[in-house]
Amino acid sequence: MINSNRLKKLRKKNEYKQIDLANILGVGRSTYAKYEAGTIQPPNDQVVKIAKLFKVTSDFLLNLSDDSSPKNEQKETSDILSDEFDTIMIDGELVKLEGQMKEIAKIVYSLPPESLKQANDFIRFLKQEADSKSQE
Repeated sequence: MINSNRLKKLRKKNEYKQIDLANILGVGRSTYAKYEAGTIQPPNDQVVKIAKLFKVTSDFLLNLSDDSSPKNEQKETSDILSDEFDTIMIDGELVKLEGQMKEIAKIVYSLPPESLKQANDFIRFLKQEADSKSQE
């Protein structure tokens, strides 16, 4: 059985609302609320999705282990931004990544920290260029 207290703590720690998790998992908010209340159990595939989302083991969610860290800490970008999780939170709103946006997110995620500032500066430059062209 999933540890409903751990599930709730992980959701709050990651600043999700119940409706956010329900949308990510493809269930209704009331169904997700029942997962947290412990009145119903999510199917195994949902447990795996939740574990991947919060970067914990399914054993941790199922109360089979107190170690939350997956053994393979270094994940491939394709695992982090897989087809299962093509939704990100931006300014408190869930946004679906598709096509080029998803590809850009994968590239940015894989950049070393020292390159992120350059990428950010370049993207801001492109945005300014697009804004100035649209005002012409």
